[in-house]
Amino acid sequence: MSIQTYIGIDYGLKRVGVAVGNTLTRHAEPLSVLQRIDDAQVIRAIEKLMREWQVQQLFVGVPRHPDGTAHDMTATCLAFIEQLRNILQVPVAEVDERYSSAVLRPKTTRSSNGKIRAAVQDDQAAALILQQYLNEC
Repeated sequence: MSIQTYIGIDYGLKRVGVAVGNTLTRHAEPLSVLQRIDDAQVIRAIEKLMREWQVQQLFVGVPRHPDGTAHDMTATCLAFIEQLRNILQVPVAEVDERYSSAVLRPKTTRSSNGKIRAAVQDDQAAALILQQYLNEC
């Protein structure tokens, strides 16, 4: 059985988290956070990572409300997934990310106006999305 390498993606309008994992270790690792200008730029960056890591499949988190209904970002995320499929010609799986942010410990940051806010690191969320699949395979 050959080793399969995968990329996990946590898609957002400002940042896109990316993680990598494989079937040998069955472990996903945060890889990078892409600052999103537009989808074309993100897809080019993902394509470069796919070549570098010799990736066979992508896993993209799709946000939904706890009851499974569509979230504000659901349609946007699904449209991005279709772009990935059409442009990169690679299998792209949709992963339910309803509870991924709740599992991660937020990183506390201080904004320019002095307010403290907690933010989940996007690459860690991508790793959790991919890890969900690796735990099942």
